[in-house]
Amino acid sequence: MRWAVPGILPEGVILLAGKPKQGKSWLAIAIALAIAAGGVALGKIPVVQGEVLYMALEDTERRLQARAKQLLASMSTVPSGIAFEVRWPRLGQGGLTHLEKYLKTHPAVRLVIVDTWAKISPRSTGSTRSQYEDDYASLVPLKSLVDTYRICILVIHHLRKMRADDLLDEISGSIGISGAVDDILILKRERGQQEATLYVTGRDIEQEQRLTLIFDPRTAMWTLVGNAVQIARTKERQEILELLIKHAPDGMSPRQVAETLGKNYHTIRSLLRKMEEGHEIQHIENLYFASSSNHAPECVKEFPPCSDDATDYSDGTDDGAVSKLSHAQQHAPLCRDAQVQWTPADHLVPTEDWHQA
Repeated sequence: MRWAVPGILPEGVILLAGKPKQGKSWLAIAIALAIAAGGVALGKIPVVQGEVLYMALEDTERRLQARAKQLLASMSTVPSGIAFEVRWPRLGQGGLTHLEKYLKTHPAVRLVIVDTWAKISPRSTGSTRSQYEDDYASLVPLKSLVDTYRICILVIHHLRKMRADDLLDEISGSIGISGAVDDILILKRERGQQEATLYVTGRDIEQEQRLTLIFDPRTAMWTLVGNAVQIARTKERQEILELLIKHAPDGMSPRQVAETLGKNYHTIRSLLRKMEEGHEIQHIENLYFASSSNHAPECVKEFPPCSDDATDYSDGTDDGAVSKLSHAQQHAPLCRDAQVQWTPADHLVPTEDWHQA
């Protein structure tokens, strides 16, 4: 397998879809310049140098030059292995033959970008075939070129306005388009936001990915931040930590944390336990506190005797059932070096069983 961008753009026909004015073209031209220069794509991924053909069919030469200059300001050299075309015949009107001739005379090409598919796709002939069959058949000729020359052809396309349960159903046209291509990239960004999510899936992608990208309006560069799921998990941990610091020294139960953040209780309880294992937070009876490394209250060296009927030993069902807090819960969280032993709430028997014993 040859990769234009390792892990994201393999050889094959790749679809990059997104709503208008979300930065698809900026993303494509930045990748094109990185490959032509043999540098780093998305600010992080080293790429092998190769020639690039960029069909900027919705741009004028003036606009294309302005975009290239803005991106080149962040690069040390101007790559020579890239060709821009603002006009290209449709595939059914000589465009496919013209592209194959280009590839024959430029064997070093690694990437071809079609921006956009609507400008080059064959026109409907009014046949009796379904839209699915037409859409699928229109992309088959590009597949034959890919198999012959072992290149990546990145086709830029649009998403529909309406949302769908399955993200692939948002691609404009029939499912024949998503079925014909090898891999699919979908760029999603809220209006006015610099952060976006790039969904990566396909035949040659071992595991579907959700990547977080950041767009810098000053340089017009997209930068890869990392795996979107892991980043979201990190943000959720930070939210919990800030909440526990805010409610120190009282502490909070898992249910209180979940209700305050508007999150699923079981998910929050599981995350709290993982954070405790990582020493990010402390667990005293049924309450969680920010650890001394994140929040440093005064150490509580001595505790008066606690009444057993004032302690909530459960960690599951009803955090609000206790009318009176234990004395330990009314104090600041223990420092790690405090000479006090306690048992995690998960290992204690319910209150009524304790009383019966």
